[in-house]
Amino acid sequence: KITPGVRLTSRGCTIAHMFVRGVETVLLANDACNYPMGLRFCFIGNFFDGKLFQQKLGQCRANMSVFEVCDGEPYAVEYLRYLKSVIMEDLVPRAVFAPSLVPNPGSRMPRIIRPPL
Repeated sequence: KITPGVRLTSRGCTIAHMFVRGVETVLLANDACNYPMGLRFCFIGNFFDGKLFQQKLGQCRANMSVFEVCDGEPYAVEYLRYLKSVIMEDLVPRAVFAPSLVPNPGSRMPRIIRPPL
């Protein structure tokens, strides 16, 4: 049952599905390693609420501020920023270049030059 006012979107379902699949992969690795994480930490219902996720995603899509999405709790905002820094710390930004069109002498069509990767 969906909470009134929460719009269910295909993008939200896809993101939630990807998250659940990631958790399932972690559980598989946990099983293969003889359960170093206790089973009580492995039940997805203990830390993921799909209705709440859809609600917060809708708030983000409505351009609400991070403070408003975190229900006005400064601790939650700081914790969210900390989680973002942990996730992003080892990611190296990679510039994405579009192929440039250079006129090809002797031809009517421009030649596409791709930058080296």
